[in-house]
Amino acid sequence: MWELNNGPAISQLTGGTWPGPSMTADSANPGWYYYDIPSAYLPVANTLAIKFNGGAEQDLAGPYATTEWFNGTAWSTSNPDPATAPVITMTPNGGWFGSATTESATINIATSAKAPLTSASYTLGSGIPVSFTGTAQTINVPLSSTPITVSVSATNRVGTTTYTSQNFQTGTEPIPTFSWNNATVYFILTDRFKASDPTKPNAYGRPKVDANGSNIGTFHGGDLKGITSEINANYFTNLGVNVLWISAPYEQIHGFVGGGSAGDFAHYAYHGYYALDYTNLDANFGTPADLQALITAAHQKGIRVVLDVVMNHPGYNTMQDMLEENFGAWQGSAPSLSAAESWKPSSGGTWFDYNNLIDYSSTQAATGWANWWGPNWVRAGISGYTPGGSSDYTLNVGGLPDFMTENTTPVPLPTFLQHKATFGQGYLTPYTVTAGETKRVRDWITEWLVKYVHDYGLDGFRCDTAKNVEPDSWGYMKTQAVTALQQWRANNPTAPGANWTDNFWTVGEYWGHGLGYDANMNGTGQFNALINFTFFGNLPTLTASSSSLAGLQSIYSSYASQINGQVATTQASPYPWNVLTFGDDHDEGALFYNGDQERQKRMGTALLLLPGDVQIYYGDEYGRVEGPTGSDPSQGSRSDFNWSAEAAENGVANSCLSHWQILGQFRNKHIAIGAGAHQQITDVTNGYAFTRVWNSDKVAVVVGASGAVTVNVSTIFPDGTLVRNFYDGTTATVTAGHVTFDAGVNGVILIESAN
Repeated sequence: MWELNNGPAISQLTGGTWPGPSMTADSANPGWYYYDIPSAYLPVANTLAIKFNGGAEQDLAGPYATTEWFNGTAWSTSNPDPATAPVITMTPNGGWFGSATTESATINIATSAKAPLTSASYTLGSGIPVSFTGTAQTINVPLSSTPITVSVSATNRVGTTTYTSQNFQTGTEPIPTFSWNNATVYFILTDRFKASDPTKPNAYGRPKVDANGSNIGTFHGGDLKGITSEINANYFTNLGVNVLWISAPYEQIHGFVGGGSAGDFAHYAYHGYYALDYTNLDANFGTPADLQALITAAHQKGIRVVLDVVMNHPGYNTMQDMLEENFGAWQGSAPSLSAAESWKPSSGGTWFDYNNLIDYSSTQAATGWANWWGPNWVRAGISGYTPGGSSDYTLNVGGLPDFMTENTTPVPLPTFLQHKATFGQGYLTPYTVTAGETKRVRDWITEWLVKYVHDYGLDGFRCDTAKNVEPDSWGYMKTQAVTALQQWRANNPTAPGANWTDNFWTVGEYWGHGLGYDANMNGTGQFNALINFTFFGNLPTLTASSSSLAGLQSIYSSYASQINGQVATTQASPYPWNVLTFGDDHDEGALFYNGDQERQKRMGTALLLLPGDVQIYYGDEYGRVEGPTGSDPSQGSRSDFNWSAEAAENGVANSCLSHWQILGQFRNKHIAIGAGAHQQITDVTNGYAFTRVWNSDKVAVVVGASGAVTVNVSTIFPDGTLVRNFYDGTTATVTAGHVTFDAGVNGVILIESAN
């Protein structure tokens, strides 16, 4: 019954009596009923009060649309529950199946209750269609070395959906073609990623919690074996990662320093930026055999391994290292080693207060401090040493000792390293120093770091605090590393990765650098890429909503034209310069997403479709959340990888991880994403669309979309081309230059050739 608010019932005005005529079944929309109200009886500004079956009054204020829909709780101007065409999925969706002769695959068809299936069929390869009933069908796919696909067709009253699987075949899937112009780099803080044995105690007497009960700055137990286990489990392969950047595994300072601006926690060198001995592996992280196993496993998967290195500074002095290596000076008697390891601040004190036990400045202290790195090795504010300067190349970054890499005068090995029992034990082949041997400071450090390349076959370096070291020192290290990698490949011809032809790769942390070429760093320093600090600041706006992703056009266009507009001679040769762009990292304070899963998905969309090289920070892909920070905001972004959260989200598969995996695999499969020419598509029914083209590799992408999306792909796919939406596996044939795909819940369509 329809009536004017506080007026006569419309059914009475049109000749009916209460309760009025029955509503009519809507044949075009099963399950819905309609009642036509003559326009002459519609009030302009008043309200219609509607009662269904004499129930509660459902007010509808004017002005009115041609059709108004009520679903029992709310009004809308379009069908809030329309029938849809069938949605087809298949498990598995193709693949490589070793020596098997058949593979069981299950077809599932979702269809609206208001539009039941009228027909369904599948076709093996070019065979005859086989009809089936119901919404699920299990079939046996015959396997051979010749690929075969399964095509499925399903029809209801709304329309027909077709689906073509990816190839089913025997054998092992070939590794996607790699290019440093399309690198997807996964940055791991080894200590916080995965512990192979969570019960194992920390090395060198390091506690798992400090004396005040905090673990903000302690070692948590992650190690090289933990990373290797995930390489072998295909965690990185499933994410589309083709480069692992691991934090420095060489030996770090053993003791603590004051943590944060307030000294409110004990800060140990779990992150790898406070070196004690470059030539030995830190026992917390593993052994030479562990490092070799990690690199071999990665290379078997087609994954390059990049080591985090520091040439600007070693670690701080700590009480424990001073006692163990016999350097420095004390205010009075030296404490015992056990007292140094268990020291904690007094009530009202801070973790900086241990410095009160140390003599940094007296004249007589100079002798003891000469036994450390030595005044010809580092600048430091201690007795007998030159203090740090004010230029980028001479300042003490974070108060750390500054290596004199610019000094051309040869110097001997530091005294404490001459006597250190484990010096040189981090390699696979012997390393010795001749008595009295001298070299430039930068040459010693280069030799120590490059030997890891020569012995293990490392593929690149990520260079910390790159702006604080002279570019020619970086260039020298790069030249030595390129030669060392070539020697490793020649010496190990059967090792995984030995047949690769790409050169050693370096990326520099040049604080504040954005998009562009730097003559000092990319030229003299020979860096292939510099870390890009600008994109991180764009993300809050870009990810605010699905529609905000349209703001990517100016960024994508600029990146592609500047980076990919360069000429590369071969696919394996990096462009003259590139940038490594991150969405989050270890020095940006609180994590960008910190639990907001939908924005985290949009960050993945924006980052993994970006031209140039990109970096995933460990846990970005599942939505890792911030840990405790104390007075140092960066500590929170270094929380432990939560393997339970990675595996499940509210009891089901982690939807954020699944989203990143699909995008990462698509990027790894298509060099055009990172290295190709970019062109916006404006002929699209909704969302932001573009193409990327690199030689014969061509893709089209739509993001920030909803529902069925029709997009013009005529510039890359001619009519008649069968294309696939990589995101969900559905297929379509290009007709009149266009294809239509459903954007799904995450609003992403990834279009590639299905052939």
